[in-house]
Amino acid sequence: MKRIAVWIIAVMFFAGTTPIFAADESKGGPDPNKEAYEHASEKARFKRTEDLKDKDAIKAAKKAEKEAERAKREAEKAKRKAEKEAKKKQKEMERKAKKTKKEFGK
Repeated sequence: MKRIAVWIIAVMFFAGTTPIFAADESKGGPDPNKEAYEHASEKARFKRTEDLKDKDAIKAAKKAEKEAERAKREAEKAKRKAEKEAKKKQKEMERKAKKTKKEFGK
C-alpha cells in the first residue's frame, strides 16, 4: 500500500512540474538560432546549408593539397638521399685514387 501511495505521489509531482520545465512553443519564445548568432564571437563558425553542399569539394581540395605537400616532401627526401649517395661515392673514389697513387708512387 505504501508503494502505491509513493508511486501516485511521484507521478503527481512529475506531472505537476513538467509544464514548468517544458517551453511552450505556441508562446513564441526566444529563437535559439537568433540567440546563438547574438552571443557568438566574430570567429565562430555556424553550419549552413551552403557549406554542407560544398563540403565534398572542400574535402577533395584539402586532400589534393595534402597529397601535393606529401609528394614535395618525398621528392626533397629523395634529392637529399641522392646527394648523400653522390658524396659517399665521391669520397670512395677519392680514397681509391689516393690508394692507387700511393701504390704506384712507390
